[in-house]
Amino acid sequence: MDTVTIENLRKRREITQKDLSERVGMTTTGYQKMIRTGDVKVSVLEKLAQALGVDIQTFFGVQSGSVQIATTNVVLQLESTDVLMIDLKNKKLEIIKK
Repeated sequence: MDTVTIENLRKRREITQKDLSERVGMTTTGYQKMIRTGDVKVSVLEKLAQALGVDIQTFFGVQSGSVQIATTNVVLQLESTDVLMIDLKNKKLEIIKK
C-alpha cells in the first residue's frame, strides 16, 4: 500500500499528523510508524478515509478494475498486474505481485 497518498491528502487538507492520528484513534508515533512501514489495518484505513473525506479505494489508486468478495477476503485486481488482498477476518492488507 502506498502511504504517500495518505500523507498528500493530509497535507492538502492542512491537517497535522497529530490531529489525524487522534481522529483515527492512534498515537502520533503509531501514525508515523504506519506511514513509514505501510502496515495499515483495514479498520484504520476506513477511519482515515472518513477523516480525509475520500473513498478507501483512493489509497490504492483504484480507478477501474474488478472486485471479488468472498466471506473473509476482498480481492481487487489493480490496473497493473498486482492484486490487492484485503483479509477482513484479520484486518490486514497484502499486495500480491504477479
